[in-house]
Amino acid sequence: MKIWDCRKKEYLTIEKRSGDLEIKVVSTDGHIVYVGWYQMKQPWMKTYREIQQLFKEIQKRLERQDEE
Repeated sequence: MKIWDCRKKEYLTIEKRSGDLEIKVVSTDGHIVYVGWYQMKQPWMKTYREIQQLFKEIQKRLERQDEE
């Protein structure tokens, strides 16, 4: 999942790695701007799915904002 910033120069990604969540901000030229690791509570897959839904909602709201 990619969420672009307002300038379309960087994007945010989330990814599950074992029981951890990686949040990364990457520039369009491939340089990593920020990486954060967060420990998820158990059950990991349920927690990750909930986080995915929240990020999808953020993505939808940002896309609507771009259309206006």
